[in-house]
Amino acid sequence: MTRYLAAFACLAIIGCDPTEDDTDTDTDDGVCENGVVSTYPENNAYYRDTIEVTFKAKDDNATITVSTGGTDVPGVSVWSESGKTLVFTPTNALVPETTYDVAISYECGEPDFSFTTSVVGDASTAADLIDKTYVLDLASGRFVKPAGVGPLLQQYLTIDILIGVTDANATTIEMLGALADDGSVAIVQDMCTESIAFPAAADFTENPYFSVGPDNTTISVMGYTISIDDLAISGAFAPDGTYIAGAVLAGAVDTRPLIPLIDETQDDDYLCNLVGTMAGVECEACSDGTGDFCLTLLVTNIAADLEPDLTLVERTANDIAADASCP
Repeated sequence: MTRYLAAFACLAIIGCDPTEDDTDTDTDDGVCENGVVSTYPENNAYYRDTIEVTFKAKDDNATITVSTGGTDVPGVSVWSESGKTLVFTPTNALVPETTYDVAISYECGEPDFSFTTSVVGDASTAADLIDKTYVLDLASGRFVKPAGVGPLLQQYLTIDILIGVTDANATTIEMLGALADDGSVAIVQDMCTESIAFPAAADFTENPYFSVGPDNTTISVMGYTISIDDLAISGAFAPDGTYIAGAVLAGAVDTRPLIPLIDETQDDDYLCNLVGTMAGVECEACSDGTGDFCLTLLVTNIAADLEPDLTLVERTANDIAADASCP
């Protein structure tokens, strides 16, 4: 089950907790009932990240002001679906290796915090990325949607997802996905599982940032066809190509074909009932109009380190059927 839930997280497209503050601020009338629970990001932040403040309760008059060197950063603040986190999205990408100051204003006071951005943001050499393979640490990601599903999935995410660059130029990147062999000590491709073909080449015009989708696609796993709506993947390569920063995986997956991978005896609503019971999450209507069996996931800031000397190869169902070493 561990393996298939990991595959589910990968195919669904596909958290670290924010910095805990958990302080209240006194007002002239006594102790304020509201308070800042957490702030995000920490130091070594991704240059295209958001700035977030989570409160004990929503304050419609709360504001976030981000600045560097005394100059305010333009952007837009909106409340998250939970209604307790105010999210500031900069208009433009932040500058690498720069300190930013964040001023918070709300009903209980005006706390502040600072963070620095990482080295990621300078352009990479496209040709140097070809044949590189990266290992996605799904459990390291921030599960933004649906709220509360992160702890449920993270306890099962023990298998590695591999992303390989098959071609790259100044404007596009071709990628191939695969599952790692969970029976191997070393990180190697599982040659008995079909590789994952991305629906289109990734846009690389904002080097080192790449993005692919959103596109509707289907993926085959263990003989089952999985439908994914609005599949989108993005991230940015480190200047030396040794890791991908800020990887984001998003999409809406039809949970029904995944159920036989977990328990062949269960009904179509089994997986939706599972996440509903354990995380309070409701499945949504699928685009084909067949019912509320789809789950939308958004996972951000997934760590993806380079695995040296590993190059992915395409594996089809026919390849696997013809391979005597595959069960």
